[in-house]
Amino acid sequence: MDNKRKKNKRKRSEILETKKELKRRLEKVRRKIDSLDREILPLIVKRYFLVKEVTQIKQSKQSIVDKQRIAKIVRKIRVLASKKNMNPADAEKFWRIMIGFFIDIEKREFKKK
Repeated sequence: MDNKRKKNKRKRSEILETKKELKRRLEKVRRKIDSLDREILPLIVKRYFLVKEVTQIKQSKQSIVDKQRIAKIVRKIRVLASKKNMNPADAEKFWRIMIGFFIDIEKREFKKK
């Protein structure tokens, strides 16, 4: 086997090893994400039932969306995210999506009253 073929074979072997290592790293990170999801879900469930409780307290459908409270929450989240080295805009976007989700639940629950 000439030198060029040996080099090519070595390169292919290195590439395959790199792909295997990347796959192992990816699976390891995914397991961590799955574990974190199991920790996050109970907190979301608690928030879900608190939102349903709030809906029972509110007297009018117009009181469901409290823009001042949302702005206050978003400001706090941006500060907390920044302190944790997360992009505040990303944290805000996530929180606004979550708040919107829970507002939808409140509206749905309010219809049942």
